[in-house]
Amino acid sequence: MIKFYTILPENDDLRGARQATKISILLQEIGETFETIDMDRRREVRPRGSDYRKNLNPNGRVPAIDDDGFVLWEVGAILNYIVASRPQARALKPTGERQAARCDQWLYWEGTTITPDLIAYLTLLVSRDASFVASDLEGMVLAAGGAPFLLVGASKENDEAALIQAREMLNFDIDLIDQTLGGNEFILQDFSIADIALGVVIAIALMGDIELRRYRNVSRWLLGLAERPSFRNTSSFMDHIETGQRNGLL
Repeated sequence: MIKFYTILPENDDLRGARQATKISILLQEIGETFETIDMDRRREVRPRGSDYRKNLNPNGRVPAIDDDGFVLWEVGAILNYIVASRPQARALKPTGERQAARCDQWLYWEGTTITPDLIAYLTLLVSRDASFVASDLEGMVLAAGGAPFLLVGASKENDEAALIQAREMLNFDIDLIDQTLGGNEFILQDFSIADIALGVVIAIALMGDIELRRYRNVSRWLLGLAERPSFRNTSSFMDHIETGQRNGLL
């Protein structure tokens, strides 16, 4: 049985690990039995000397899995491993060389482009709130893996200009997905791990002021994912969808 290491929302000040939900969604999609192990972000995951970092993920992030002694971390690698190792999951990634590479393209793009752009945008957006304090930024940076790439608060003018640029970059990313979807139901021809990876992340944009309703294909696609039991059983994803609908963003 796969042991799935994650951070659940109930006892976490950042309401859980969104990236890790991709793995639980995939495991639910294929009907795989798995054990969920809830980690404490500050006490167990991030500290350099923690057992988790020593024995499971030296990178100090979630998710990680232990599949009968085979330990693997990094969400894209885990998605690909589960597809390759479980016959019932093979349909969730194209088998042809070019289509398989296209699927990987979107997995890599999610990690290298839209997720960093989303983190920059949300951090700058939240920092405008009068109730924002240093501990909030520390928590967000902690969730992002500790990357010290943003210094906010030194200049309101610079922060506002950076926010505008970050919003434009994120909208560009989402427009690219919108064009890719076109009139199709999914990112590739059929539902795949590319939809899982991108759907989880793009829904997070609804925490801010990104009007996804402007992107009709993206909006339709996200609402379609929300009808799948695996996504519907994922509270953080559904919270974003419901927030977006309530605020008229979706």
